Amino acid sequence: MSLIARYKLDGNARDSEGSAHGTAIDVTWAPSQLVDGGGEARLNGTTSRLDTVIQFTTETAVSLPIWFHPRQGAGHLIGQHDGTDGLAIEQTATGKIRLLVGGAASQEVTVYPGEYHHAVPVYNDGEATLYLDNEAVATVTETVTWPAVPVTIGARADGSEALPCDVVDVRGYDEALNETGIDSLNTSPDSNGDAVSDYSPPQSGLRCHYRFDSLQNSVVIDENGIYDGVSYGVSLVESFYNKAAYFDGASYIDAGQALDCSADFTVHAIVEPDSPLPAGDQALVYKGTTNREFYLFVRSGEVGCRVFYNGSSNSYLELTYPVPTGQKFNIGVRRAGLNVSLFVNGVEVAIGVLTSSVLHTSQPMNIGRYGGGALYYSGSIDELVTNNIGLSDAEMQSLSAGGLYVLRFPYFAVRGLPSSFPLSAYNPHPTPIPNPTAIPRSGRSGVNGVTALLTPPAWFDQRDGSGGSHLSPAGVVSRPDRQGRLSGNTTDQNGQPVSRRVRCFERRTGRIVRETWSNAAGYYQFDDLDPAKRFTVVAHDYSGTYNAVIADNAQPEVPA
Repeated sequence: MSLIARYKLDGNARDSEGSAHGTAIDVTWAPSQLVDGGGEARLNGTTSRLDTVIQFTTETAVSLPIWFHPRQGAGHLIGQHDGTDGLAIEQTATGKIRLLVGGAASQEVTVYPGEYHHAVPVYNDGEATLYLDNEAVATVTETVTWPAVPVTIGARADGSEALPCDVVDVRGYDEALNETGIDSLNTSPDSNGDAVSDYSPPQSGLRCHYRFDSLQNSVVIDENGIYDGVSYGVSLVESFYNKAAYFDGASYIDAGQALDCSADFTVHAIVEPDSPLPAGDQALVYKGTTNREFYLFVRSGEVGCRVFYNGSSNSYLELTYPVPTGQKFNIGVRRAGLNVSLFVNGVEVAIGVLTSSVLHTSQPMNIGRYGGGALYYSGSIDELVTNNIGLSDAEMQSLSAGGLYVLRFPYFAVRGLPSSFPLSAYNPHPTPIPNPTAIPRSGRSGVNGVTALLTPPAWFDQRDGSGGSHLSPAGVVSRPDRQGRLSGNTTDQNGQPVSRRVRCFERRTGRIVRETWSNAAGYYQFDDLDPAKRFTVVAHDYSGTYNAVIADNAQPEVPA
């Protein structure tokens, strides 16, 4: 992919990747509510716009990714369009967005004013596709005629069709992004749209590092330059980071002496097994044949490892852990002294203690099969790393979250429960998950998560109805348009004021976003709620049961 320009919009319209600087017209700059430490441009819907120097003329393939926060209004979001010709995304009077190619428009697609969205118009030789939050949602089959105007954001080049919105990040490509590239950009505004990992795994004791990005005469390159492997029937497929090795149930890689388990070691890989998997074990990594050393495997609904004692096939330490089927995940094994740990998505999920020595065999490490030819693996492996030391917890987390595939922190896995939730990273419409500790502080969630590349687990701020923000010490928003308030009174069965515990639920997801006690006069108040959301307020009844709905479909009001 060829990036023309990128506008981070952290106080200016400069191109952060080159010299294609844009111009900001009547824009208000503010701290970003999406990118910690970043900025965003707030466009007023009348006189504001951002002019880039990107101007397509004869291109037959282009992409214009944008992170934005919609507001009420209608107009031009992004594109090169003069009202007659060109390509653009526009927001209609219904509050939905659609794709425009010349005068041809796609169907309208819903966006949520209280949330940030990632939209990508992609044009490729007579067909334009609109991606919204990583999904292809609209298509227009029409050839673009490029007008003699630049790409603009928030209004057309002549200032018409101005749209009120907040914009965080904009890029321009002279190529049609594929779904892999769009997926990588959708992870966060700072993701690498080229979908190529430039991350180096922890260098301490690094033994081998396979990216599986190319096969040169069946040679699998070790990025560490020592243990190049040999492919036997393995193919390459598109993946999150460029390529992955695909194993068809009869193929494998001979990786030689890329692993030594007789002392401390670490193995880490990104895997995506086929779904459904055939019955029984499938070997991801196996070291040994007659003398056994190490075995990393997957079976339907479970992953596991074995470390063999003294080369024996019948004496070993085994660790297993349940995982959802049909998903990509990180798996790691670490030996530190006599302790062996199994990691899933950077979290230590099982631990055992060696009771005998481990023999280092001269027999090779196979990737994708067991021993001399059994238990072949069906699925892909995106990256595989081995180290001659037991990496620290932080390094295991960095492998899982920082350099390879960015995955949501497995909330249920930490609690010993199998998770069936998607493992993709940023999702503007997250699956609701319990957060009982989110209640005491406005905007502060009790849910752990990996928020960006190379960052350890952190607390998520609430974005599902709370107006809370990490940008102020009190955890409340600095934006008046999100400082909504709901208030009311609680009474007993006789209609007399009484103090009750009161909870505020975001109506669409059912998630608790606030909790308080009403005072002696029965009065309660919830602040810093998003006025674009709707809420249900529920209290204890006289029996102490939560079943008294005080307000339903309530809209917060912004105090004057």
